[in-house]
Amino acid sequence: YYNDGGNTTKDNPALDSESIRTFEAVLDHQVSSWLRGILSAYRYEIDNLISQRVDPSDGLLQYQNLDAAEANGLELSLVGKAPNGIEGRLSYAYSDARLSASHARLSNSPQSIASLNLITPPLGSRFRAAVETKYVGDRLTLAGRTADAYYVVNVNLLAADLLGTLEVSLGVFNLLDAHYGYPAGGEFLQDVLEADGRTARLKCTYGF
Repeated sequence: YYNDGGNTTKDNPALDSESIRTFEAVLDHQVSSWLRGILSAYRYEIDNLISQRVDPSDGLLQYQNLDAAEANGLELSLVGKAPNGIEGRLSYAYSDARLSASHARLSNSPQSIASLNLITPPLGSRFRAAVETKYVGDRLTLAGRTADAYYVVNVNLLAADLLGTLEVSLGVFNLLDAHYGYPAGGEFLQDVLEADGRTARLKCTYGF
């Protein structure tokens, strides 16, 4: 029912909820004493999909129940903790999401996503480090163009039990300063919104 006072968007009192049916099969196998593999296949069927459309009578955006959609996908994950204490997860997911009637690919829906997460064993008694790498495939925009695929690396350093219960973490996101963007909604002039470059965050937590 979102609206911004008639600037770009008006509400829709007749808007109904979406209905989603999910089917999933999962195979979970302990490959070795420290490695586990998970394979899943799924299908989503969505009715009354809420989509943003322009009302030609006044040119304002409105959320409406317009479409039915379906998605089919596979995901493979390897999760483990090596004898040396390194923990990790490697995963790849493929998803094909389309409108049921036209079979057109949904916007802002990547077909491929891959990630690798590694956590070091304790460095000393209080410190740990984690690295996350993530790949996201290209996505269609509302204008029918393509937002390019991107690859990012994030690093996080954690120090726990400092001065009692003080916990300090330093995260650096998009470490390699990759340039990429996200498909924008209809309320934006831009077709693709540029993502942040390299950023850092310092977080301190004290329990009492």
